[in-house]
Amino acid sequence: MRDKFYIILLIILLFSICVFPDKDALAQTEGFNVKTPTQVIADSAESLVKHLTEDLKDNHKDAIPKDLLCSAKGIVVLPGIDQDDVRKDFDGTGLMICMKNNSDDLTPPIFYEINELKSFYESEGNILVFVTDEPGVKSLLANSIELTQDNSEAGPTGFKNKAKTSKSYITYAKPIDGKLEGYDLNGSNLVYANKDTFKAYQETMVPVDILLYREDIPPALRGFDSAVKEFRSICK
Repeated sequence: MRDKFYIILLIILLFSICVFPDKDALAQTEGFNVKTPTQVIADSAESLVKHLTEDLKDNHKDAIPKDLLCSAKGIVVLPGIDQDDVRKDFDGTGLMICMKNNSDDLTPPIFYEINELKSFYESEGNILVFVTDEPGVKSLLANSIELTQDNSEAGPTGFKNKAKTSKSYITYAKPIDGKLEGYDLNGSNLVYANKDTFKAYQETMVPVDILLYREDIPPALRGFDSAVKEFRSICK
């Protein structure tokens, strides 16, 4: 009789574990497939660059000019621009990567954000900024830069077009499910996102560090790094 009682008790216990699993255990297992905010940004930036690469191959009319892509000293890719509910302006975070001095090698990517953008598309979109010269790179690596009429302008599209300019920053926007186009970003700021960079690299970095950084790029940013290399492979 006692053995029968223990068997019934064991069945009830097993049934309760299956029907009412431990919440902490569930939370631990569910967390394995959740991407961090920095991973989401990096994946979105990677996806945008891959789309632009496809345009270079298949849609020359709406592509970045080859001349600009191959001569640029740096590229800022900012996916997911959206309106701030409080300030009513637009902002977003993305990645910046540049070419090392006297080399075609790329620096490790680091995070930048754009803010105080007064107008943008009603729906979420994307922004690209091409840095055309060394002074532009140095200014950006000083932590922040304001885009003005003196240093930036909306760029042309078309694979064979020439981006003839004396400005340090050539700017574009791409709405969701829309075509890439030159877009005036004057009045907005590009600011180094040190917290996001720290989360990705697990170490404190100042922007200029990337010119000398020799350690491995974090796994979360390797896809973006590879996408930019593929983007620029047409220059070889």
